[in-house]
Amino acid sequence: MVVQPVPQDTAAGARAFLDHWNPDLLLWMRGSFRPALLAEAAARPGIQARLLIEADGSMIRAEGAGWLPGMTQAMVQRFDCALALDDVAGLRLRRMGMDERLVEVTGALDTNAGVLPCNERERRDLTQTMGSRPVWLAAGIDMSELPEVVAAHRYASRTAHRLLLILVMRLSDEGKAMTDALREAGLRFALRTEGSEPDEATQVYLVDSLAEMGLWYRLSPVVFMGGTLAEGSGGRHPFEAAALGSAVLHGPKTDPHGAAYLRLARAGASRSVRTGTDLGRAVEALLAPDKAAAMAHAAWDVTTAGADAGNRVIELIRDGLDKVGG
Repeated sequence: MVVQPVPQDTAAGARAFLDHWNPDLLLWMRGSFRPALLAEAAARPGIQARLLIEADGSMIRAEGAGWLPGMTQAMVQRFDCALALDDVAGLRLRRMGMDERLVEVTGALDTNAGVLPCNERERRDLTQTMGSRPVWLAAGIDMSELPEVVAAHRYASRTAHRLLLILVMRLSDEGKAMTDALREAGLRFALRTEGSEPDEATQVYLVDSLAEMGLWYRLSPVVFMGGTLAEGSGGRHPFEAAALGSAVLHGPKTDPHGAAYLRLARAGASRSVRTGTDLGRAVEALLAPDKAAAMAHAAWDVTTAGADAGNRVIELIRDGLDKVGG
């Protein structure tokens, strides 16, 4: 891959840039428009497709065009197709004069690393062991968040007495501190590292490795994403849980995955909490299968939409390249 800064946005700079690279396609992703570069690209018959990807309504503007009415509209109309992030962006493109047949609302491109795998035999065995018990997962927890997670489990267990918490710690060297804290809290726990499995009396199943996250997501219809409360590290990407059918709960500290959490929230696929009591209430509410299923379905829509958008971009690129030399 070759990455090169865009040229100074002058006619001469744009012409030299395009002369050097002689591109067959133009893909413009987000960012403000550069009038000289787009004007020069539009004048070149060798560029077979000019595609605007992930068009964001708040960013559709021409660089330095605040005093020139109509410049942004002219830039928009230089594209052969636009894939908009949402309905707001799609509407703005059409209002700027882009043919509605050229505007598609596809959402963002897929940012998920993919569906995490798991050992299917382990999943079957643990599913049988847990039976009909309600389960929730706290994924990637550190000691700063443990008191809130314990408080949440106590709260939700008032109405779901057989509730099992699968607690996956973020740092394995905090294992002793966590077992001591759980023991002091009076919670009965089993340790994955000792080869134990949760029996009917187990309240917390403590896991000291992040290596089996695909397994725990599959077993848990409700997931709290650790690293988003207390000190907050941002934790793991929420699409990991969403793509495997879990309702997603999280604290207010969502960086570096803020955009992904925002997409889930807008779809009704996640819920934000601020305290252990908030988390307990959310877990309690989502133990109702219909509520968890509704959030999980919305999460699935979000995570698969990105793949659909990516496939559409690939299709448009292939169509453009098919014209090269045709």
